[in-house]
Formats: sequence, structure tokens, C-alpha cells
Amino acid sequence: MKKLITLNKVQIPNVLLKMCLKKQILTLLILCSLVTTSVQANDSFTKNDKIKKQDNEWTLLKEVSGIKVYYKISKCESQDLITNPTNFDPLLIDNHETFALKFVNENSTSKTISFSKITRTDGSDEMQAISLRSGATVLESCESAAKLILSKKSGDNYPISVTEFLQEFKLTINN
Repeated sequence: MKKLITLNKVQIPNVLLKMCLKKQILTLLILCSLVTTSVQANDSFTKNDKIKKQDNEWTLLKEVSGIKVYYKISKCESQDLITNPTNFDPLLIDNHETFALKFVNENSTSKTISFSKITRTDGSDEMQAISLRSGATVLESCESAAKLILSKKSGDNYPISVTEFLQEFKLTINN
């Protein structure tokens, strides 16, 4: 004789009860799976938005012979300034920002780029040269990127605005 379970004065066979529980558990698992998938999809969209936003921060400066040069301006957080602030003129520290550069070499061969590490209005820029392999190269750190120094001090030969800096900034692409 089969055992019956009483539930609110209704008798349900064990087999039927187990089938109902399995369906409820299966439904619960499906709902949990959908919620997890939804959260993961939302994270993926958020990450893609951040990547797009980061790409939008770069401004095209120059495009020559399969080389695209982008820039963005950000505050310099150099360890040199923190550990030995006497190395720099205090007037310049306040106005020192990083002129981050991103080079995209679409050629199959390496190219050499020369650029102003420190830009001055009298043509006495401190130049730096780097070799670019095919692909993207980013100079973002305070030590590797060009320095954006603006000054209104007379006779120091530094640009006084970003516009003047961009006009004076030297960039040469060599084959």
C-alpha cells in the first residue's frame, strides 16, 4: 500500500509531491541563471562604455604616413616631485601637467618619432626620440610623456596657453 502525505487535509501521493518540488527547484534555478546572466551582461556593457569613454578622451593631433598621434592632458603625479621637490621650480610644479601621447603605427615596419619632451617658445625644446613597432604605443606616465608646462613668467620661454603649446609642440615622424 502506498504512503500518502496529508497537506491541508488533502492527500497527495509522494511521487506527485516530488514532481512538483522538482519543477519548483528547476524554475528557481532557471530564474537564478537569468539573473546572473543579466548581471554579467550589465557588467559587460559597463566595461564597454568605460573603454569607449577612455578612447574618446584622446584627441587626434597628427596623422602622417600611416602613423596617428593622439594626445590627452592630465595632472602629473611624478614620484620625483614627491621625493625631491627641490629639483623643480615651484612656479612650474603648479602648472606642470602630462601631455600624454598615443601613437598608432598602422605600418608593418617600425618608425622613429621625435617629439618635444619640454616645449619652449624660443625653439630650444628638449627633444626625445622613440622607435615605434607596428601597433599602438602609449606614453602616459609623467616620466615618459611630454611635459605640458605653461607659464606667464616673462622671459622663461614657456607657452602661456594650451593653444600656444600645441602650436609650438614639435613632432617629427621619420622612416
